[in-house]
Amino acid sequence: EAEAAFDEALAIAPRYANANWAKLTLLLDIRRDLPRAQAHLAKIPPDPIANEANVTTVYYLAVYLKDPARALNVLSRSNDFLVGIGPKATLTALAHRMAGNEDAARSDLKAALLLVEERLTPQPNDTRLLANKAEILALQGDRTAAEPLVRDVRQRIGAGDKSVGNQQLAYLFMLVNQPEAALTALELNFGPATRGYVSKINLRYDPDW
Repeated sequence: EAEAAFDEALAIAPRYANANWAKLTLLLDIRRDLPRAQAHLAKIPPDPIANEANVTTVYYLAVYLKDPARALNVLSRSNDFLVGIGPKATLTALAHRMAGNEDAARSDLKAALLLVEERLTPQPNDTRLLANKAEILALQGDRTAAEPLVRDVRQRIGAGDKSVGNQQLAYLFMLVNQPEAALTALELNFGPATRGYVSKINLRYDPDW
């Protein structure tokens, strides 16, 4: 019914940005239909992509399609720090790594870490920034430095901090090679009392998983 409503709106106004991006989210996150999501993206006028949320949607679609060039291209239009995600350089590093350009990936991870540490100086207890730092350190191969941060993030979530979700925690545990802890976090995230099903496409298509 939702898709039919979007289609009805788009039949009247094909450039209706909200309906276009809502349909893309439906196809990508709910239906998990990559071919149709890709086809719909090609129909969306380019102007609304400047919206930060739309930029990250296209980035993850490109990652799922194993298209690092597209991922890097769309990120070139975004801010250096993405709300709810973290440094853009972390995402570009992952795209460079997917493309086999390890030197560029290392350079971007270094830049991402510097940005996170700058932001942590005035707010050292920001859980999302601590999670960002743990992720970057793990991606740099410094598991020893990342593990205590991951444990700290888990304790904060357990104490009621909702700035980082259990799916992100599971990803951090995977980065530090703790699959059992990651599985526990995923079970909490996708339990019957949650709405985490929306992001299950990450588990199927994101190469980090």
